[in-house]
Amino acid sequence: MFQDSGIGIPAEKLGQIFNRFSQSGETNSRRFGGTGLGLNISKSIVEKMNGLIEVNSKEGAGSEFSFEIAFNKSDRKQSSDSQSTPKEPGDKRLNPIRILLCEDNELNQVLMTKLLSPPHFELTLAKSGLEGVRYLESHSVDLILMDIQMPVMDGYQATDKIRNELNIKAPIIALSANFLIKEKKKCLDAGMDDYLSKPFSQEELFQKIRDWAPAGSVASNTDGEYHPDLQASELPVDLSILSEFSGGNREFELEMIRMFLDQVKSWKEEMKQDISQESFEGIKASSHRLKSSFAVIGAKDEALAQLQVLAENRDLSNIIGVFQGMIEYLDLAIPFLEEKLNKK
Repeated sequence: MFQDSGIGIPAEKLGQIFNRFSQSGETNSRRFGGTGLGLNISKSIVEKMNGLIEVNSKEGAGSEFSFEIAFNKSDRKQSSDSQSTPKEPGDKRLNPIRILLCEDNELNQVLMTKLLSPPHFELTLAKSGLEGVRYLESHSVDLILMDIQMPVMDGYQATDKIRNELNIKAPIIALSANFLIKEKKKCLDAGMDDYLSKPFSQEELFQKIRDWAPAGSVASNTDGEYHPDLQASELPVDLSILSEFSGGNREFELEMIRMFLDQVKSWKEEMKQDISQESFEGIKASSHRLKSSFAVIGAKDEALAQLQVLAENRDLSNIIGVFQGMIEYLDLAIPFLEEKLNKK
């Protein structure tokens, strides 16, 4: 069971909340971010395991989600000398590293959950800086991965509260799609300890965790067993990047592709609306949010960076031109990815 003390869901929306692109109110996408896919994906996963997921909610009083899945009890006993659990010299078990991830991008959440899975890691997800701060008010972690641009409370504001109000000293690694020296300096000045630019490889992520993991944890004793050798592709999408992250898990790759296609569909409609309303902040925010998803899938994201710069300069005519170029590129990339789904 999962409970929150958020805005709640109106009674008339409860029957739609598990639908794709569904949120409890029209303003919530702007206010809280997200694409309205998380609950639909959760329902799909639970139902594939012959389970049932339910929601109880009252507007203004929070929500409660629960699911039931039946499993057969295993007769196997875990071997005391299992090689799947890393150990210290002397047979003393290592401690998993407790990580808080503050990240609003649903695709990135799924990816990081896959990479930072038990028994080596204990990962907690927060969809905004505010949610992360609230979690830290009553929980301890070894490491914090902090996205910079998030709804409600961004990474800088969250770090300020973590350092100056909660007085928490756990290392904070900034995650950002903007690879700028001045932004890295801004992160360090704000109280963060390190910086990881999106897109990053699996090994780059693990190396940062090894650098900051507490002594005696699994991560501090790993020897860097991942050494990806990625090669550029002439295809519209370089899926070798996703393959590296998935570790050869075909179902995981297909689910990530589905999520990406849903995000792109939503982004295209959002961009059309923002352009028609000359909402430069909306254009900048949505393009930034999609950039890391492009990187994970291996799609070309240069135009998204251009859109962010053009939005800052309020250059509507060039925004329209770059967006049209993006549509043309996606007209190639989307069928390529859909073909991969059809070959499952």
